[in-house]
Amino acid sequence: MFSNYTEELNSKFILEIQTLNQYRTLDFYYLIDTYGRVMAGYLDYFDAWIYSTGNRCCVGLWVNGNYLLNSKNLNNQDLLIINDRINFEQFKDGFHFAGDTELIDSLSKLNPSFSLKKFKERYFYASNKINLESAYIDNISEVTSCDIKEIVILYQQYYIEEYKGINNKSIEEVTTNVKSLVSRNLIYKLIIENEIIGFCTIMTFCSESPNMIGTIFIKDTNRNKKYAQHLLSKICKDLLTKNPEVYLMTTKENVPSNKMVENIGFTIVYEHSDRIIKAHN
Repeated sequence: MFSNYTEELNSKFILEIQTLNQYRTLDFYYLIDTYGRVMAGYLDYFDAWIYSTGNRCCVGLWVNGNYLLNSKNLNNQDLLIINDRINFEQFKDGFHFAGDTELIDSLSKLNPSFSLKKFKERYFYASNKINLESAYIDNISEVTSCDIKEIVILYQQYYIEEYKGINNKSIEEVTTNVKSLVSRNLIYKLIIENEIIGFCTIMTFCSESPNMIGTIFIKDTNRNKKYAQHLLSKICKDLLTKNPEVYLMTTKENVPSNKMVENIGFTIVYEHSDRIIKAHN
């Protein structure tokens, strides 16, 4: 039932995930991204496994401060087996558990001795056709080195708003990130009346070319004018010229953002929960 990669995490782990999920890997985004960080030496891992029986499966990857999970079609007996494998009692307050919402909810009920506090709840979207023509095609272009100071200010504000003040970034941190994005042609700006009012980043996920939206942000004084919708439309249409699908993620609680992406042609393909052990009873 278990394929163990605890002693040696290698590419077979990813290949088995892709085979189990018929190569629809978007819902394994965080697992695959974390695997890459482990292999690059940025994270340590402590356990890695794949549970499968029939058409039911679950994947687990335990790294520094975080246990990432993803499952399909599990029954009650499967949940008990996986719960025993994880052994929640060994983790302390502040430790993250992240994965498909149904699994995280189920594991929470099996472990009433502590509560899991919501950290980030997300929707993952996919689209193969964007049904809006951007009205600002001529206003959208790649960010250049001359734009970095302006973009850094906007990017700092994004972190403040997105994480409600608990994940703020210094000017130095954001500048380093923006310079990296500019050097790889992965960030675009929207200019209205000679002012940069927003930006959009793109990224590559299991593809040879960028196929996913990273961050999209519009200055607060320029919102409610559909600028984000038109910026997103333009960037996504460009990505679709080289990819069969384009992806993005949103925060579940951000209803206006969710409606916006659905209006231009995106559909939800995966629900993700990231939660933290709040307190043991």
